[in-house]
Amino acid sequence: MGDAVNCPVWSFTTHPAPIVNTLPYMQNFDISVTPPALPFDWTRIVQASVTTAYVDTYASTTYAHSQPNCVRLYNSTDASATVMLIAPVLGDALDPHSIRIRSELNSGLVPAVPVIRFQWEL
Repeated sequence: MGDAVNCPVWSFTTHPAPIVNTLPYMQNFDISVTPPALPFDWTRIVQASVTTAYVDTYASTTYAHSQPNCVRLYNSTDASATVMLIAPVLGDALDPHSIRIRSELNSGLVPAVPVIRFQWEL
């Protein structure tokens, strides 16, 4: 068979697992985030029949608690859409005593039912 000739060399960097192992942990979506990207350890799920549903960061002087950015979950017309922001997993070595979340809900024609769930690594 022989040796491969003129093969490309691939180089890449990996990140640590997106697990919170030390407290306090805080995310204000301002540091190291350029809208519309989410921070490395946060993810989204958007399942909708419309293309106008999204989860992203947003530069806002009106809505951001700490400027310049906030995160927004948006769905204009699909009442059965799933639009989720997913925080990093809390590591099993943590013993959290409280979790504080700041949120604002604006709802137009589509009923909005906010759901907050927590997941620990087991």
